[in-house]
Amino acid sequence: MSADLGLAIRSILLADANVVAITNRIYADRMPQSGQAPCVVFSTIYGAAVDCIDGPTGFMQSTVQFECYGNTRAEASQVWGVMNLALCGYRGTVTISGSDDVVIRAVAQASAIRHRDDRPITGTDQYRFANVQDLQFSYHVYEKV
Repeated sequence: MSADLGLAIRSILLADANVVAITNRIYADRMPQSGQAPCVVFSTIYGAAVDCIDGPTGFMQSTVQFECYGNTRAEASQVWGVMNLALCGYRGTVTISGSDDVVIRAVAQASAIRHRDDRPITGTDQYRFANVQDLQFSYHVYEKV
């Protein structure tokens, strides 16, 4: 994943009051071993430059998988709901301190939602529930000079 896209995604989610009302635990690539639900974990599963007949356009398309965890199925669904509202249909420029500007042109659902439950971690009987969905991002990174 472009580090800039990951920072932009995290920034968008943490700027959304509905997301932060439920969780501020937003992780790229994997949940830390000590991580707790509710939380959002995201990672790029596909990315490619968008070219046209004249050559590179400067735009990228990436499919990003989101895992929205909760201690119950209802909580996982609630986390997924606010994450989905914050990102789907998003358009705008995300400025990240010390990094490039990420201009997101479109975010759309790339898969159906999947429900999963993770077996208890050793020594507990607490299941962790997840709603998993892929989102497609169309974006451009503007380098700061």
